[in-house]
Amino acid sequence: MKNSILPTIVLLAGLFSGGCSVKPQPIPYGQVGCAYCQMTVVKPQFASELVSSTGKIYYFDAIECMVHFIADHPETSWRFQLVGDYFDPGKELNAEDASYLISQAIPSPMGAYLSATSDASLWQSVTRDQTGSLYTWEELKKELAQ
Repeated sequence: MKNSILPTIVLLAGLFSGGCSVKPQPIPYGQVGCAYCQMTVVKPQFASELVSSTGKIYYFDAIECMVHFIADHPETSWRFQLVGDYFDPGKELNAEDASYLISQAIPSPMGAYLSATSDASLWQSVTRDQTGSLYTWEELKKELAQ
């Protein structure tokens, strides 16, 4: 009897540990509301996603909504902070590694004119005829806090 209990415990431990991993999920575009403003998340190039350290997932229709949500929840520890890549819609980037542009050339869903991409040099083509300001993640959070 003792010999049959150990394999059962090992099997159950494996099942429970595998089912509880904290990771991002694909954004269900058109099916979920923004955790900050409640608008439906539909545009992959502006969408963003937060995953708390406990595994709770929040979706946003715009990067500015995610930034404001983070500011409103300073006690929360975030495992993932992801933003949509303007030049590769559907691809999510680590928010800390992305380059951000605020420019009238690119209207975002909530009116902050904010977009992200993995390569800051790509913004040159957008700002050739328009002005804009480039930001890192930390600079962006400070800018939107004003």
